[in-house]
Amino acid sequence: MSFKHKPLFVAITGGIACGKSTAAEFFRKNNYPVYSADTIAHKILDNPFAKKKLFTHFTNISDDNGNIDRKKLGKIVFSDKDKLLILNRIIHPMVENEINKIKSTEKSEIVFFEIPLLFEADKQREYDVIINISCKKNIQLKRLIQRNNLSENEAIQRINSQLPISIKKKYSHFNIEN
Repeated sequence: MSFKHKPLFVAITGGIACGKSTAAEFFRKNNYPVYSADTIAHKILDNPFAKKKLFTHFTNISDDNGNIDRKKLGKIVFSDKDKLLILNRIIHPMVENEINKIKSTEKSEIVFFEIPLLFEADKQREYDVIINISCKKNIQLKRLIQRNNLSENEAIQRINSQLPISIKKKYSHFNIEN
């Protein structure tokens, strides 16, 4: 395996509710820098430019303070693939821009990025090593329902909005069954 970058860029990916954050926390506790694409995306939702674009494309997604209500937005985009594509077209470039800023300034030898939609965004070639975290579908469903307080149907919609875990496994360097 030859590496493209110095520092070494490692992507942690996998299905929703499979344990990516647990894996990321393991590396964080072992003093490696770990950055989360989801955390970056959540911060972007507070960006005035992003909010304006989202309010243009989606109605009834604000909370009482005029901010993006992620639960409302989630219900919309996970029940309509076209709306999910719109959301991703708005948010993904902004997330990628922030990740590129981190990559250009990070001085550690190994840097981890927790990126749930790595393959969906076609960004896998930008990382030296890809670690896929997966689990059995019934465990994934149970975790997602409990963690996000979703109905079974809502959880299934979110799972089905991502590439199948089998594809992520096929194109990852390491696979961890959680």
